[in-house]
Amino acid sequence: MAEVYLPTRRARYGEGRRSFHEIGFDDVAALVAADTSQKLDRYASESVGLFGADGPAKAADVEAARSLLVLALKAKEVSAEENASPETLTEYGVVISAPSEGVLSLMEAASELEAAAAELADELGPGGADLLIGGSSYRRGGKASAPLMGATFSWDVPAGGYADYLFAAVMAEEGYDELLGVPCQWDCVWHAEDGDGAEREVDPDDADGLQIVCALGYYECSAEGAAKCLSGLVDRLFTLHMADVRTVSLCGGQECRVIATGISSLWWCAIDSLRDGRLGACEVCGKPYVARGERGKPRKYCSDACRQWRKNHPGEKRSNF
Repeated sequence: MAEVYLPTRRARYGEGRRSFHEIGFDDVAALVAADTSQKLDRYASESVGLFGADGPAKAADVEAARSLLVLALKAKEVSAEENASPETLTEYGVVISAPSEGVLSLMEAASELEAAAAELADELGPGGADLLIGGSSYRRGGKASAPLMGATFSWDVPAGGYADYLFAAVMAEEGYDELLGVPCQWDCVWHAEDGDGAEREVDPDDADGLQIVCALGYYECSAEGAAKCLSGLVDRLFTLHMADVRTVSLCGGQECRVIATGISSLWWCAIDSLRDGRLGACEVCGKPYVARGERGKPRKYCSDACRQWRKNHPGEKRSNF
């Protein structure tokens, strides 16, 4: 039996059959392309129910949602091409810090323990090491060949529908991790600016925005380490935005995906489009795009506007993503 996927979301707006709307890859492409206030306003007016609420989405919410999706797609493109560097990680909301002496000591002790366990496992024959230290995918693989850097992702979202959605997604992630018995890497703080211009933590009803934070872990301070850091960031962002995705069985055993919100559907469609598409970056503006059904020369531009810009301004760049 062939797999049946429903990457689109059927969202009921109002009453009657005319109130059904589907979100597909074209909606993802339109959101990524909405890089002007006019395009954002038009997208917002057509995205009823995007964050699970009735009525049209606010342009500020759509702009915030677009910025994070574009960042995730750009991070994926850069990590795949291994063009990342520790110095450019800040462009993706990643804060770098040096590991403390305590962390370094714990890492060294863990390496020594794993080495001792692997040596002992040799006496157990094939599979002995996996039995003792949990399988090769969990091993450190020896000491790092370059200094280590701690990486934390931090992003601010203005108060509104998208901030409420992300807060609920982080809470869902915490509940899932608690069920598994593992620490949650995500945290979030509602904040507002006081009279002195300093940020302070407040209740959601009084907040100006929401800061989401994710502890990405420790990586080698190198190009390879930066690429792995961005790859991990991509996974965590996509996972966070698919908290509303549920897999169900319909029609006597056909797998289907049911998605509760429009924004989760957009992120699911984005990742699903990569099954048969190629992620690239526009040579003119740097904006990410997914090329599907390519024939002949590979696609180089995100839009006809950028293609025409290159003709009129050879060698020049438009605004960054």
